[in-house]
Amino acid sequence: MRVAVTTNDLETVDVPFGRARHVVVYEVRRDRAHLQRVFAFDAPPARCDRRALRQRGAALEGCVVLFTLEIGEVGAAIARARDVHPVRVARPRSIADVLATLRRDLAIMRPWSRAAVLGMGVRGAR
Repeated sequence: MRVAVTTNDLETVDVPFGRARHVVVYEVRRDRAHLQRVFAFDAPPARCDRRALRQRGAALEGCVVLFTLEIGEVGAAIARARDVHPVRVARPRSIADVLATLRRDLAIMRPWSRAAVLGMGVRGAR
């Protein structure tokens, strides 16, 4: 499954969706997580605007989940329009930890539940 994370330092999920300097995409499987692509953006405006949200939304193409520190209604709508489920992390958290938790969750799911979760009509699901 492809997942995206928002980050400014490339190591931590540490920034809201609309203010992220980077959206990093990983291919995550039960046994490993592999970096797919890093999208870099100009410094975010003082106030998040729709153009910045659309740019970051384009980076979500083919992803199933977005992990971010915060996301507003417009950002969430942009993610959902691309069949991406936004997940807020409660506090800044290392990307490695987020991916390890996701891999562990995938590993303990029964095959039928994994197929149900990943096959719910989501583009890019595997």
